[in-house]
Amino acid sequence: MKPLKSYLSRRKFTFLGLGVLSSFTVFRFFAPANDKGNKKMVRMLAQDGTLVEVDASLLTASKRKVSTDEVQHWIKK
Repeated sequence: MKPLKSYLSRRKFTFLGLGVLSSFTVFRFFAPANDKGNKKMVRMLAQDGTLVEVDASLLTASKRKVSTDEVQHWIKK
């Protein structure tokens, strides 16, 4: 009779473990998504010479190369 009792406790333990694992999976689908890792950041140089990171979705300027003359006039001497 004793082996039957241990079998039932192992069976309960197994089902309890499977229930806990499946609940973690369900919580993962309903948890809010972390958007911080999904954003593409672009490093840019500010006017004061500091390096800043800007979200790429916020940039609206046309993506063209800056000429050498424009850079020389942009920098304040």
